[in-house]
Amino acid sequence: MKPHLTDEWKRARYLRNCYCFERARVERKMRHSATYMIPECWNLGDPRMPETKTTSVWHKLVRYCNNQQIDPVAYIGWCLRRDMMNPAPEPNQLLTATRMEAFKEYVQTLPDEVHLAYKLQARKAKVLFSLHSSEASTETAWARALADRELSPLFSYCTARILGGERFLRIAQNREPNAFYQYRLKQAGYDEVWRGFIPRDVPDRARAFYDQLIEQQP
Repeated sequence: MKPHLTDEWKRARYLRNCYCFERARVERKMRHSATYMIPECWNLGDPRMPETKTTSVWHKLVRYCNNQQIDPVAYIGWCLRRDMMNPAPEPNQLLTATRMEAFKEYVQTLPDEVHLAYKLQARKAKVLFSLHSSEASTETAWARALADRELSPLFSYCTARILGGERFLRIAQNREPNAFYQYRLKQAGYDEVWRGFIPRDVPDRARAFYDQLIEQQP
């Protein structure tokens, strides 16, 4: 018979999968490693055993983030990308108070970072549009601009959704996976600063998209 899994256990498993997924992305980018396998000492343990069912590092991280009112997905992603020239932090290092405080300070600066990103992206989009508009229609010029990889996936996606029409919706669809991923890791900042620019269905759809990625972890 399968053991009953508490909500905290499910959340702990989610954070474990989140860490494995984000750690693998970092490893591939920096060290060209094909896969990342979490060491057994950082696994969840057996939910049927009293000594392990609530004491794993992931259970502690669930409670830690809840107490600090921190988005654990954003926190894990930030920890793993904060200093990619050095070895990635191991799971137990995510529990250090100094790291958590540093993240909370970072969150305070996130709106300014996202606001600046929007201004730079909008400026770049106008430049790209101008380059293409001399030899193409307005629609084609915007389509070419939004397909340019100099624009972030999320900015291109949102702009294409706003412009609408079959051509731009195809661009949005093409950019959607990376746009949703970009949004999820800095959701608090985007929700505060890009409100009105980001389509209303994005928060729920981006969360569902990311959850699906996480559930694919072994």
